[in-house]
Amino acid sequence: MKKTFLRSFIPTLLLLLMLWQPARAANAPADLPQNHAVSRIFKKYARHKSALLVNLEEATLKRKGGEVFGVKGLKRMITLTLKNPTAEMVKDVQQVIIQDKRNSDDIQEVYDSGYLVSAYYRLDVSDANSSYLLYRYDRNRNHIILIYMQGEIDSEELLNLLHGKK
Repeated sequence: MKKTFLRSFIPTLLLLLMLWQPARAANAPADLPQNHAVSRIFKKYARHKSALLVNLEEATLKRKGGEVFGVKGLKRMITLTLKNPTAEMVKDVQQVIIQDKRNSDDIQEVYDSGYLVSAYYRLDVSDANSSYLLYRYDRNRNHIILIYMQGEIDSEELLNLLHGKK
């Protein structure tokens, strides 16, 4: 009797946990800095059927030592992936990136056939906090990845990671 209960309970519990996590991840971050235009894209597409939004906040990152993908000192990381974005979605994202680019002090961009396909922007810099916006548009696979990072991040370390250097 006990084994039967556990066999039926554990899959149900796992299913509930799996359903709960994406619902939590799908919510747009409420406390994004409003001085960045990218917050509008996160809010607009957070619940879109082709979107995956992951919001890692300070408490979660501290459990990982503040390090994700080899980048240390993270306090916040928000990733939005749009699969099969429409032309309107691509235009929306690129317009927001252009707006945030105006307030950036470190800019690296790659264009292909007139499309912005890759970008790195340092949005804010202070003694204890820096924020970055990373963008990737893969036209062959037809997906967009937009990453907002905040924390005591070394920009040289981040650039080395982006360029595949160790």
